[in-house]
Amino acid sequence: MIGSRTAFILYTLGKFYSLYDKKIRADLLEIAVSKKIFIDIIRKASITKLSERMVYRHLEMMEKQKLISYTHQKIMFTPKGRKRFMKTRKQFEDYFCLGKIMHYKDISKLSQRSQTYFLKKKKK
Repeated sequence: MIGSRTAFILYTLGKFYSLYDKKIRADLLEIAVSKKIFIDIIRKASITKLSERMVYRHLEMMEKQKLISYTHQKIMFTPKGRKRFMKTRKQFEDYFCLGKIMHYKDISKLSQRSQTYFLKKKKK
């Protein structure tokens, strides 16, 4: 069992690899990235607000659980890690899809009668 933040880092790593796998479209090549570069990318892209040290610790937890391994100082998914990424991807993408629907569609128009009410906030 992995925590939600560790699952998010696993998902991010998997999506990172998926994105570049699509870009190179080569069966003979495989994408690999170092811990440091991966952490720098997700921090600079503001994908997570976790500190560099915390991301590193989550990567260490994934290594202990045999979800990732380090080959020539590069992060690689283990078969167990790839399977876990696929499961996590399905969960996260359901949330992201819901977010897109709520953001881009005017869901109030999907009902004949509006059931959403605006109430005045209570003072504390």
